[in-house]
Amino acid sequence: MESLASKLLREARERPEEWRRLAERIAADIAGDERLRLALLNAVLRETATRRDIAELRAEIDREIDLLRGDFEKLRGEVEGLRRELREEMKELRSLYKWIIGLLVALMASLIGLVLPITLRALGLM
Repeated sequence: MESLASKLLREARERPEEWRRLAERIAADIAGDERLRLALLNAVLRETATRRDIAELRAEIDREIDLLRGDFEKLRGEVEGLRRELREEMKELRSLYKWIIGLLVALMASLIGLVLPITLRALGLM
């Protein structure tokens, strides 16, 4: 069994011009009847945002933006701290790298100093 709502929707699809005329008639009746007009306006007003609602929403959004700015500044400070730490670590690594190169050069010089005389004796040049 088809519901009344389904029948009405089918009629609206099948006869759009008659449906429009019916809607105009209902709208005219509502506009002409003070009780219906007030009921409709009250229903609409309940769903309408007031200036106060908008001001409260704006204040809430401003608070959220301020919180986000604070979080952003905190993160910026943390990033700067990490950059400083990274620079210090890089300085230390460069220093260690120079020490390693220096020790390798000294080791090579020592090895050459030891191996060269042995090689020269073995070849009979010394």
